[in-house]
Amino acid sequence: GMSEAFFDTRPELRGAVRDNGTACLCTSVPAVKQYLYNGAAALVRAAPKLGGFLTITASENTTNCYSHFQNGETNCPRCRLRSRGDVVAEVNSLLYEGAASVNPDIRLLAWTWGWKPEEAAEAAARLNPAISMMAVSERGTKKTVGGIETVESDYSISVVGPGAEARAVWQMAKNAGRPAVAKCQFNSTWECCTAPFLPVFETIYRHVRNLLECGVDGYMLDWTVGGYPSPTFAMLNRLLAQREDLPSLEQALASVFPADSLPAVLQASHLFSEAFDRYPFHVRNLYRGPQNLGCGNLLYRTKTGFASTMTCFPYDDLENWRAIYPVEVYENQMRLVSEQWAEGLEVLKTLTDAQKNACPALAELCDSAETAYLNFRSSYLQTRFVRIRDGEEDGDLTAVIDEEQQNTVRQAALAAGNPTIGYESANHYFFTRGSLLEKYVNCDDVRRRFLQEKLRA
Repeated sequence: GMSEAFFDTRPELRGAVRDNGTACLCTSVPAVKQYLYNGAAALVRAAPKLGGFLTITASENTTNCYSHFQNGETNCPRCRLRSRGDVVAEVNSLLYEGAASVNPDIRLLAWTWGWKPEEAAEAAARLNPAISMMAVSERGTKKTVGGIETVESDYSISVVGPGAEARAVWQMAKNAGRPAVAKCQFNSTWECCTAPFLPVFETIYRHVRNLLECGVDGYMLDWTVGGYPSPTFAMLNRLLAQREDLPSLEQALASVFPADSLPAVLQASHLFSEAFDRYPFHVRNLYRGPQNLGCGNLLYRTKTGFASTMTCFPYDDLENWRAIYPVEVYENQMRLVSEQWAEGLEVLKTLTDAQKNACPALAELCDSAETAYLNFRSSYLQTRFVRIRDGEEDGDLTAVIDEEQQNTVRQAALAAGNPTIGYESANHYFFTRGSLLEKYVNCDDVRRRFLQEKLRA
């Protein structure tokens, strides 16, 4: 998408016009088609070791005349004579063919996010035969948490796929004779992005086994959140290398952790997986909740009225934290997640310093597991704090503040010893030792003010 002023001297390139002052480069125009072809070729020529790339053609930015238009319609006079599936297929094919003109072995994953079923079916038939179709594995999975049923879309580890919508896309791909690829979250998600990986190996194993039964041809193992080279990826390497004779979870983890630590790792993973199954998953919560910033989020003695922002600043916006869950359910689910996760941490405490020094993966496991606990526990404590503060629930506010402050010290110690803690690739450090120090002082201040008000009352 370009500003409309761009087209003042290039009116023949203008496609669909949006209400934000931009218009599309129309992909039905021969010059734009050549531009896409040449651009992909130039990219691959400049990066000769590039193995492939993926496309997003129905979401994010304006990428064709059907992008961001509702009901499958467009105001482009050329593209509205064509179907959306036809336009999307052509865009992908042009990019692939341009790239393949330089490197015939290049791969393109056409991500079907935002494609309607009828468009996906048409695109499957029209795409260049070498293009893979990729669907989010958990998309269309139904799950009930705390009595509330949801249908998931993406960014989940706690929801085990594949879902009905993903299966349908893969079947379309196979019917058209093209590779089917599963886009997964196996390392970390917005459910807790500031731990480099979530050690729910049992959950991930179940997901992989389900995907193997579906016969998918490839896997995208994580998104920008979750790229750390973790023990999870080492386990997946063993599983996918032996997919025809799938090892057990214990056998897969034996290739990552020493034999003397394996019983504790398996037991802890079981407890973590069971705890995480209770996570109140919803996309609005992922973006707006406190589970990523955790102890780094300040407490507010009075209601701020601020709306939480996407992934970074939750403030005290409990209404958006809870998403579709009644507030009592959301609070209780975060309590249940944190309490059972804590049981897994107790198991990991049986590992000795000598064991962790001998196997860095064990030390990483312990750090990531504790960070996840602190984020989940903080989410519960902050929810409880807001509800007591606002008079919605009875309770000891000072006890909540005390525990949150103690956990902030624990988080600061972890961050001081491991630079992967608190980091996520899109937003960088969600918290630092400096910001955690601010939270410590903040807890002192809120506690003091609360006690002063109590005395005055």
